[in-house]
Amino acid sequence: MVKVLILDTTKKLPAAVLDEFLEESFDDLVMYGENLDAIRVTAPEREEKITGRLDDEDQLVQAMTGVDYVFLDTSDASILNHVLHAIKQAQGPKLIYASAVGIYDEVPGKFGEWLKEHSGEEFLNQMKQLTDTVEQSGVTYTILRLPPTYTNSMNDNYQARTRNQQFMFTQVSREAVGRAITQIVRDQRGEYDNLNIALGEPGSEGDAPIFDPSRA
Repeated sequence: MVKVLILDTTKKLPAAVLDEFLEESFDDLVMYGENLDAIRVTAPEREEKITGRLDDEDQLVQAMTGVDYVFLDTSDASILNHVLHAIKQAQGPKLIYASAVGIYDEVPGKFGEWLKEHSGEEFLNQMKQLTDTVEQSGVTYTILRLPPTYTNSMNDNYQARTRNQQFMFTQVSREAVGRAITQIVRDQRGEYDNLNIALGEPGSEGDAPIFDPSRA
């Protein structure tokens, strides 16, 4: 059993990750962020809520006490740096960081063009810089590069691609991302340590996501 800190838990992806852990694991979970009143604790023996800011390193370090993994989904460089500093002070947690596909020009064809148009090259360049920051931080990490995500409780299928492989999948469900993270934290051999992979939904290959990203 491990202890996982899920930062900014009210956001859609962290909330889905929390739900997947509650359904598929017996791990201890720490929910951290502002305005957590809407989150209902359903398993008080293994759930803890901590109200705090993502730019408060002292609060973050306290929240990381006894934690094995930290999950972070952010495109904010300042927040990322605060979390990295806190992890170093806490001396122990591994970081699972949600990044974006397309930052290495690994997405060919029309979907690659769609990504640049809808995500914006500025955003993709920013996410590459943040991903580089994680890789160069000295913190043990797993980077999950993601295409557009959506909610589908009936589909948690995914396939992984390495940093050097072309990526053809146009989407992945948040539940699939949660499932992948539950498998990462179960790893006892360090197979995911300092690994940079992309996750995609099998069968979603095409020119654009199958779901409507504006309604995700």
